[in-house]
Amino acid sequence: MTGVGAAPYFVPMTAQRALQATRTTLLVLACALSAVMAAGFDNAGRHNNGNAVLDDFATASALAGLALAIAVIWRWRWPVALNLIACVVPLLLPLDALPALVFLVAVLASQTNRWWLGVCGAATTVAVFYSVWRDTRPLVNDQSLWRTTSLIRNGQTFPWWLVALISVILLGAAVAIGLLLRSRRALRSVQSTSARQENQLAELGQEVSRQAERERIAREVHDAMGHRLSLLSLHAGALELKASGAGTDDPGIAQSARVVREAAAQSIDDLHSLLSVLRQPDSPDAAAAVPTLADLRTLLEESMAAGSIVAATVFVDPAIDPALSAAAYRITQEMLTNARRHAPGSPIRLDLSADPGEGLRIGVANRLPDGAVAPLQPGGGLTGISERAAQFGGQSWAWIDEDEHAFRALAQLPWRASVATDGAVPR
Repeated sequence: MTGVGAAPYFVPMTAQRALQATRTTLLVLACALSAVMAAGFDNAGRHNNGNAVLDDFATASALAGLALAIAVIWRWRWPVALNLIACVVPLLLPLDALPALVFLVAVLASQTNRWWLGVCGAATTVAVFYSVWRDTRPLVNDQSLWRTTSLIRNGQTFPWWLVALISVILLGAAVAIGLLLRSRRALRSVQSTSARQENQLAELGQEVSRQAERERIAREVHDAMGHRLSLLSLHAGALELKASGAGTDDPGIAQSARVVREAAAQSIDDLHSLLSVLRQPDSPDAAAAVPTLADLRTLLEESMAAGSIVAATVFVDPAIDPALSAAAYRITQEMLTNARRHAPGSPIRLDLSADPGEGLRIGVANRLPDGAVAPLQPGGGLTGISERAAQFGGQSWAWIDEDEHAFRALAQLPWRASVATDGAVPR
C-alpha cells in the first residue's frame, strides 16, 4: 500500500537474479518456438501444403510443446520428473527433444543420485535419437526442421552416421553444460563452506584473545587485591584479639575490628568468585557463585553491622531471571555503598520491587548531614550502575534532592523471566 508522497514498495533485483531470469526467459522462448515450428512442419507435411491451417492434432501438439516450454521455469524444482515427461512427449507427438535436453542440464547440475542420473540420461538419449531420426526421414516438400536447414532435400535420405552425429552433438552439448553448472555449484558450495570456516576461525581467534586478556586481568587482580585483602583480614583479626584481651572500656572497638575482619574475608571470597567468572564466564559453577537477590538479606545485615540503619521494602517475583537478579544485587550493593559514602551514619531507605508488570525498580535514599556539599560528583560506582542497567536495557539516575537535602539513586530495568526459579527470594 502506498500513500501520498510515498514511494512504491519493491524488492530490488540483484544482477545474479536478473541474469537467471533472462536465461530462463530465453529458454522458454526457444522451447516455445521449437514446439510451434515442429507442429507446423508436421502439419504441412501431412497436408502436402506449406500454407495449411493447423488441424486439431497439430494444435494439440503445439499446446503440449508450449506446456513443456512453460515448465522450464520450474526445471530446478522438479528436474527429474519434468525430464522424464519431456522424453515421453517426442515419442508420442511430432515435437523435438529440446525441452528434454534443457531438463537434462538441470538434472546433471542438481542431482546426486546416480540411478536417476542414469535413467534421465538414457531416456533423453532415446528421445533425442528418435526425434532426429523422425525429422530426417524423406518427406514430401521437405517439411522438416533438419531438411529445411540442411542441404539434403528432395526426398534424399540422411546418412545414418549424420543422424548419429547430430544426436551426439545435441547430447554432448547438454551434458557439457550440465556438468559445467554442476562444477560451478560445487565450487560455490566449497567457497561458502570455506568462508564459514574462516569466520569461525576468526571468531575462535578473537575468543582466544579475549580469554587470554581475561586470564591476564584475573592474575593481576588476584596478585594485587588478594594480597592486600589478606593483610587487611590479618591485621583486623589481630586488632580484634588485642581489643578483646586488653579489657578496654569501649567494646565497639572489638566489634568494629570483627566486622572489618569478616568483611575482608567475605571480600576475598567475592574476589575468588569474580575471578572465576572472569576466567570462565560460561561455567555453571562460576555463575552459581555470583550473588543474586536471594542473598539480599545477607547484604542488608552486613550494611547494618557496619553501622548503617537500613529500612528496606522488598518484593521480588520468584520467576526473575538469574542474570537479572545478579545485576540487581550488584546495583543494590553499589547504591548502598554510595549512600554510606555521601552520608555516613545516616539512615538509608531501600525500595526494591521486581515483577512482570512494573519491571525491576531499585531506589535508595538517605539524608545528607548538615553542612554537606550539595553538588554530586559521579564516580566509578555510579558509572558501573549505569552500565549494568544499560546492559539489560534499563536506565539509572543519581541526584541530590535539595528540597529534602538527601541523596537519591534510582534504577529501572525491564522484566526478564526465567524458566525456573533458582533458590528462594526474599520478600
